[in-house]
Amino acid sequence: MQLTESLQPLTCGRELGDCLVAGMTFRELQASMRRELVGGEAIVLAENVWIAPETLMCLLEADPPTLVMGDEVVARGSGSSDERVDVSDSGVLVCYPWDLLTLQERVLERLTESRIEGDLHARATVDGIVVLGEGSRVLPGVYIEGVAVIGRDCKIGPNAYLRGMHMIGDGCHIGQAVEVKNSILYHNTAMGHLS
Repeated sequence: MQLTESLQPLTCGRELGDCLVAGMTFRELQASMRRELVGGEAIVLAENVWIAPETLMCLLEADPPTLVMGDEVVARGSGSSDERVDVSDSGVLVCYPWDLLTLQERVLERLTESRIEGDLHARATVDGIVVLGEGSRVLPGVYIEGVAVIGRDCKIGPNAYLRGMHMIGDGCHIGQAVEVKNSILYHNTAMGHLS
């Protein structure tokens, strides 16, 4: 199957599959999407696309159509259907680095509950959902608004403000009075105080 020539995966010093999104690599995110599909072999996706699994499931119930996002063909069914379905509302085509932020937002908005494996201080405030990795510490005065996935062995705060949708990798340090909004921080990133 040949998908549109312009669907070249993002390259910015690392392979797209190795880019972090919502606490996992893009490759792991696509694998988890495919695991949710029953009969997923009936549809072939471009390397740099993510589509909400429930949308794909609905499309697989019948003869799978050709999936498009705008003018780009992102997936083809193995059946004989000539139907074209635009999945722009439930998917993300990753062509540029900032598309990873859009993808992360779509994935993180699907989280429904917090999971705390580290130390969330009693004087920290969470107004949303937090996934806190083992060995990580959220210090007093930290305010988390939105959804934050924080890796292992991180130190957040004191008095930091995280708002929007975040993925903070393993071994990161977010210092005193730092504000972070809608970000992907790779492993071992340090943001000093007042950043």
